[in-house]
Amino acid sequence: MDDLRSAAREAWIYCVPLIELARVRTQIAALAPQRGGAGINAFFHRRGLATPADRGLITPNVDTLYSAAFVDLGNGPVTVALPASGERYFSLHLLDMYTNSFAVLGTRTTGGDGGTFMLVGPRDAAPDGVIRAPTSWILALARISVDDADVLNAIHKIQDEVVLKPTPARVVGSFANRESAWAEYFSSASALLAESPPPATDLAVLRRIAPLG
Repeated sequence: MDDLRSAAREAWIYCVPLIELARVRTQIAALAPQRGGAGINAFFHRRGLATPADRGLITPNVDTLYSAAFVDLGNGPVTVALPASGERYFSLHLLDMYTNSFAVLGTRTTGGDGGTFMLVGPRDAAPDGVIRAPTSWILALARISVDDADVLNAIHKIQDEVVLKPTPARVVGSFANRESAWAEYFSSASALLAESPPPATDLAVLRRIAPLG
């Protein structure tokens, strides 16, 4: 019994990223009617700087504008075009469903001239220069530094020039949240693990929680 209790505790913690990102994904998909049909595979831009009262992100930077998109690679590759940002810091942070970072595009890594990049899912062919995502659902988070509030309009133009060219998104399901009863939580966790198979580096954890079925 102690072994099962320990496995359940570890499985609950391990699956929190999946549960949380699935919650965010569902929320974004639900916003589509308010955004002209743009939910999944579309960027949402935060136009104002964060204040200490903001809780949308954990401790957001107060000198940064954010843009975010949930991207579905399940029906084929997605192309993302990034604008030239010059010497202004810009990054597009790509995370898989386990919140693992698998790429950061922008001034520090690919330069300030922008460019076009192709993203593919874990089972698609990936020719040279293509970025392969570990899971077919990913979160794209753009950050642009703001050194003066007077330049916000110029930075809004940079945000607007971050463009996704996706294939049609799949239907987004509903899943449990971290406050759900254990049976509902683990049922959703099992479905999300099947939807986004874990990385091979987590094999040891998967073996420890395997007794849960």
